[in-house]
Amino acid sequence: MNKKTWIFLGVIVLFIVGIIVIYNVTKTKDLISKEKTVQGIKFSNAKLTKLSDKYIFNVTVTTSKEAVKVIDFDATVYDKKGNRLETLTGYIGDIDNLSRKDITIECKEDLSEAYEINYTIRINND
Repeated sequence: MNKKTWIFLGVIVLFIVGIIVIYNVTKTKDLISKEKTVQGIKFSNAKLTKLSDKYIFNVTVTTSKEAVKVIDFDATVYDKKGNRLETLTGYIGDIDNLSRKDITIECKEDLSEAYEINYTIRINND
């Protein structure tokens, strides 16, 4: 085979590998992205992305009216049958009124069957 053929085959292989990587990185669970408000904290834009051997959970946290002293929160992930798959814990900290924070949590557990997520927050009442 000549040099042009090898280059062409290399480009094809890179293209196929690129498509596989992009598919795995962008494969998200949009069904858990429903907005939910818990004790004045709104959770929105939730996404669960598989990346290699782990899952990345992203969520945007905002307050509606007043500043809140949040310690942290749990995001409990369920499958379609209502079985608990995993509980992820994220740190928010104090959040001013009408502020927003983007939270990222990594998980090595299999969340491929994730369907719904419920949030529990712990507020510092001091």
